[in-house]
Amino acid sequence: MLLLADITGYTAFLEAVAAAHPEMFRPGGEVPPAYPVMSSLLDVVVEQISPTFLLSEVEGDAVFAYALADRPVADAPTLLRIVGSTYRAFRERIDEAMVLQRHECQACITLPSLELKFVAHHGTLVVQPIAGRDRLLGRAVNVAHRLLKNSITERTGRRAYLFVTGAAADRLSLGPEAGVAHEEHYPDVGPVAGIVIGLGAEPRVEPIRETVTVRCAPDRAFELFTEHMGTWWPVESYSRKVSELEGEDVEVERLEFQARPGGSVLEHLSDGRILPWAQVIGWHPPDSLVMAWRPHASPQPPTEVEVTFRARDGGTLVDLGASGMGAAVRRLPREPV
Repeated sequence: MLLLADITGYTAFLEAVAAAHPEMFRPGGEVPPAYPVMSSLLDVVVEQISPTFLLSEVEGDAVFAYALADRPVADAPTLLRIVGSTYRAFRERIDEAMVLQRHECQACITLPSLELKFVAHHGTLVVQPIAGRDRLLGRAVNVAHRLLKNSITERTGRRAYLFVTGAAADRLSLGPEAGVAHEEHYPDVGPVAGIVIGLGAEPRVEPIRETVTVRCAPDRAFELFTEHMGTWWPVESYSRKVSELEGEDVEVERLEFQARPGGSVLEHLSDGRILPWAQVIGWHPPDSLVMAWRPHASPQPPTEVEVTFRARDGGTLVDLGASGMGAAVRRLPREPV
């Protein structure tokens, strides 16, 4: 049995850390606080899947493990128990980090947006010693790794899940009622069917949406929404100053949108403080962007907000899947500025 546990959002998070702490990447600089946290998250995954699964290797943001015929992964309840306990420990470690670090840069506040997904597959493999270590080779290994790039989140709305391939489900006697049927297609390995089992809270079936039409081309609308957000966002009504600093003699001087992958949305105050709102986790100009939206200091996970821009009737339809942004985005000017 092969098991892959992959941290979703890992690369974007570390890119944001590098952008937030450039001084730490100079010779002799301190290690950014986020790095020990990420190592700890990988450690907790390895701890939880052991000893049932043997560690093959840590592959950047993923843990690759296996259980041979003599290991006790004989049924579905065993696998589900291991995956469930690993996911809970992963979320608990993030919660601990948010409390203990008390480090509120524009990157670190998005730590709760990280998620964990699993792929379980069964097939023939070869354990080959290479450079003093046992390496796993074979078609089953290739298939398991291909499945890390899939359409599950797009189709189901879930970012945290266990995907059990048909081969693994047969081996474990896991019935289709355990989850949702799903199939992926890859040019080199063909179709791979299986079952998706969600982890954590259920996603909202119907996301909150807001749409407006602006009288400009999509590229201009994209620029207006991002680089010029400060010209239309109603900071007098919707800002961290309003929600958290009532009574303080301070004003919002400007709102900054760092228009790049891993960039941040920042609230600049008159006393020099900079309060982070969000991190850009998807960047596809001029068609769409995705943000981990968290304009507050509480340890609550951020909301994922996706905005798309489509040409329509000589203008642009701006479609925003939002929670907490809806009322403000109605202020987006219909005319270009």
